[in-house]
Amino acid sequence: EHPAAHAALLVADEWVSTSESLLGLAIMGSHAVAAGGPTSDLDLLVLTAQPGQVVPPGSLGTAHRGLPIRLGRALGHQIRGSVPIDLVIGPLDWPTDGGGENALANGIVPVNDPQRRLESLRRRSQ
Repeated sequence: EHPAAHAALLVADEWVSTSESLLGLAIMGSHAVAAGGPTSDLDLLVLTAQPGQVVPPGSLGTAHRGLPIRLGRALGHQIRGSVPIDLVIGPLDWPTDGGGENALANGIVPVNDPQRRLESLRRRSQ
C-alpha cells in the first residue's frame, strides 16, 4: 500500500459516503490486484444513476487536460493531485463498453458498496 494512494482513496470514500447520488466506489487496475507501485496511478470507479451530473471534488486534485471523456455512457476524468487518479463515473449498469469490460476482467475491489452492486460485478468477473 502506498501512502498517497491510500490518502486519495480515503478522500474518494468520504466523497461517495456523503453524496446520496453516488452508489458505490471501487478500485480498479494495478492497485486492485496489489501490483501498484509508488508511481502507479489510482484507477477508481464510482457508480451513479446520472454520470453526467457528477463532478469530482477538488479535494481529489485538479482535472487534467479538459477531461472528462466519454466512455460509452460513463465519463472518464484524469485528476492530478498527490497521486494521479483515473476516475470513471459509471452508470448503474456499468460496464457499458469494451473498455469497461476489460477493466472489470482485470479486477475490481469494492471499497464503498452499500447496495452490493460492485461486489456482484466483482463476482461476475472472476
